[in-house]
Order: sequence, then structure tokens, then C-alpha cells
Amino acid sequence: MARLPREQQMAGGPDMSSSALKGTEERQAEVLQRLDNAKFSWYHLKAILISGAGFYTDAYDLFIISLVTPMLGVVYYPQDNGKLPRTSDLWLKGTALAGTLFGQLLFGILGDAMGRKKVYLYTLLLMIFCTVAQALSAPTVSGLGIVAVMAFWRFCLGIGIGGDYPLSAVITSEYATNKTRGAMIAAVFSMQGFGMLSAAATACVCLAAFQSSIESDVDRLDTVNRNVKTAEHNVEAIQSTGRGKFKDEVEDEDADRITWASFKAYLSANRRNALVLWGTCSTWFFLDIAYYAQNLFMPNILSDLGWAPPMNINDPSSVYDRVFSMAKGQALITLMGTFPGYFFTVAFVEKMGRVAIQYMASWALMQISGWPCKALRKAFVILYALTFFFANFGPNTTTFIIPAEVYPTKYRATCHGLSAASGKLGAIVGAFGFGELAYRQGAQNTLIGLCVCMFLGLLCTAFVPETKGKTLEQIWAEREALEGDASASSSDGQGPTPKVSKIDSAMITSSMV
Repeated sequence: MARLPREQQMAGGPDMSSSALKGTEERQAEVLQRLDNAKFSWYHLKAILISGAGFYTDAYDLFIISLVTPMLGVVYYPQDNGKLPRTSDLWLKGTALAGTLFGQLLFGILGDAMGRKKVYLYTLLLMIFCTVAQALSAPTVSGLGIVAVMAFWRFCLGIGIGGDYPLSAVITSEYATNKTRGAMIAAVFSMQGFGMLSAAATACVCLAAFQSSIESDVDRLDTVNRNVKTAEHNVEAIQSTGRGKFKDEVEDEDADRITWASFKAYLSANRRNALVLWGTCSTWFFLDIAYYAQNLFMPNILSDLGWAPPMNINDPSSVYDRVFSMAKGQALITLMGTFPGYFFTVAFVEKMGRVAIQYMASWALMQISGWPCKALRKAFVILYALTFFFANFGPNTTTFIIPAEVYPTKYRATCHGLSAASGKLGAIVGAFGFGELAYRQGAQNTLIGLCVCMFLGLLCTAFVPETKGKTLEQIWAEREALEGDASASSSDGQGPTPKVSKIDSAMITSSMV
């Protein structure tokens, strides 16, 4: 359930007496205080599991393609020694990212306009349908090849994946207490690691299971072508022993809807609003250039490092050895670097703070990426795994957490969607731009280019405020105080409930699944 605008929660409407208004505000303050003091319960865990399930499938669907494309090359392009054409490779890896960008913008806005839970359901249904359709892809009788058919369904799949980003982050953010919010959002995001590991493990298992078929059939492959009472009820549910059910918010169809005019007014109300949006968008943009380029072209980089043996389409065993080595290398890097990075963030994000982790990890990434990978060869795989560790114990996770915290309720899903879409724009640049660089210049120059992107992201982090230990209400009140519009709470997040501006009147009750 979304935090509702204050006006929507006044049972008597705008004509309430001052005493009634004061009583309602006191009840609202009590609800918020009880919510922020609530102990971790089944409902918090349920929010993590439900939102995390979407992220698990997101990562699996986005990153499995890097292991599928070598197989498609063997099946559909034996005349090219089993190598997928460069343009086809880029389209298969890039179309899902383009769809994700569109979905983040669309569903981010819809999440604020229609409610988080309803729109989140739509994104999951879209992902399920498109995943099945992608798995059943085949060349069509109309002459469309396998690449065209898969690229279409991967674009549609990306739209659903894009919607999951802002909605799962905002649902978890508004559901959590100020003491556990960062860790809960990081836990949701850590499901991405499980998805990536599952993708590599699935490829290894399938290849091992069908090894004999691959080796015996490879020579024939070219024959295949809102109100206070509701809020109080939900807080009671959090503090109960675990049998209560949440009520949906009662929404006034005409009250306080997000519009383009109101969003422009929010950005122009003070300069800092626009600068924070620039900060969350730009840091995510530069991070995703590096992160997705590394993930999507990991097999190429591993091959360039000499990890995977060369393939000869006329030698059945070499086909299996090469593809299996790529899948094994991706699984090892995920286990050594990607996977633990997420859980370091869960453990330390509430102690170190979001911005501190982002600065620290971005600097570490810059240093590691500059090492001479070709000279070190297989030893560099360990350093390469560290780049994924510091990406996830760093900006890949913090850029997801911060936009779910620093914006007012009315625009939270929209601004998170804009930030995430900026990241996917960076991912598209990484997939197409750095993909071309990887083909032409090799692993070392590609990693140096990604190092430059991380430096730019490091500079843009200066525009991002720290949110550790503060309630969602206090974060916004402190932002207003910097412009002289309202008094802020204490920096440690323990001050009184702050006064709320008209721009951010939307701050009551937690967003519940």
C-alpha cells in the first residue's frame, strides 16, 4: 500500500476544523513512529521475497543471453565456424536493455499514478508471458530468422523487467523501518546475484547433460534453420504475530495525481531537487555502461584472456569444450565476485552508509580495471572477479537503493524509474558501444574505457545525499531545510517528526505488499 497524500487521509476533507486536523496529524505521527519502531517480522520478509523473486528472474533473463549466443552461433551459423555474426550478437544482447529502459519510464510513472501493487502484478505477468515466448522462438515461415524473433520477444521481456526495477525498490523502501531500509533494499537487489549464478549453473548443467548429443550431432547442425484507519490496521499487522492481512489503500481518483505540471513544479521548487535527480541518474548511467558491458561480453573477455579454448566446428569435442569453459568461467566469477558483493552490501550498508560505499567501491573499481590483463592471463580472472565484487559491494547496489529513499512519495516511483532508465541507457551504450570496442580493441582497452566511466560516476556521486539512519520523512525534510523552506530533523535521524511541505504532502503509511 502506497503512502497516501495527506489530503486523501483527512476523513472530513478540506473543511475539517483545526482541532480535528490536529488530531488527525497526531494520529499520523503516531502511525509513522510505530512503523519505524516495528520489529522485523514476517511481513518484512515477505516483501523481500516477493520483490526479490522479480529481481531473480530479471537477472536470469538479462544475463543468460551471453551464454546462449555462443550456442546459437553453433546451431545456426556453422558455415562461420559456429560464430554468431557481430550485429546479431549485439542485437540479441541490446534489445532487452532497450525494452528495460522503456519499461522503467512507463511503469515508474504508472506506479505513482495507479498504485505500486497493481502495476507490479502487470510487470510480472508480462515477464512470464515473454519469457515463455522467447523460449519457444524459432525461425518463422514468413522469413524472419531466429535472431529477429528472439530480439522482438527480448525487447518485450525487457519492458516487464524495466517495470520491476522502480516498483520493487519503492515497495520495499516504503515498507521498511529507517534502521533496516537499506539492508532490505539491498537484500532484494541481491537476488540479482542468484539469478546470474542460476544462469551460469543452468548452462553448465544443460551442457554436461547433453555432452554426448553435442559431440555426436555437431556435424549436422547446419541442417537446422489510503486513509489513517487503514494505516493503523497495517501497522498492527506488522506488529502482530503474523496472521493479519493488509488492506488496500482507498484512493481518491481525482486527488493529488501526478501530472507533468506538478512534476516540473517539484523540480523547479528548489535547485537541489533537480541536482539530486541528476546525481541519481548520472551515477546509474555511468555504472551501467561498465557493469553491463562486463557482464554481457564476459565470454568474449574470458576468451581474449585465454580462458576458453579455440573452437573448430569440424571438431565436435572443441565445440563442447569452448562453450562449457565459458559457462564455467562465468559461474566461477559469479561465485568469487558477484555473489559475495551483494551480501557485503546487506551487511554494511546501514553501518557505512550508501554514499560512502559508492565512493569506496568506485575508486577500487578504477584501480583494478587498469591492470594489464593480457600480461597476467588466467591470474587476471581473480582481479576480474574483484571488479564484480566491488560493483555489487558498491554502485551497482547503491544506485538502486538511493533513488528509493531520496524522493517524496508522490514522485518516488517516477524518479526511481527515470534513474533506472538512465542506467539502462548506459547499459545500451555498454552493449553496443563497448561491445564494438571489445570486438575491435580487445579486453584491455575495453576495461580501460570502463575505468573512465567509473571515474565519471565517482564525480557525479557528489550530487547524491546520504540517507543512512533517517526515515523517509526526515530525508525530505532535511532537503527542504537546506533551502530554508522547513526545519530539518537531527542528522542522526532521531529528531521529532518534521514539518512537511505542500510539494511533498504525500507521507503517511507504509507501502505494503
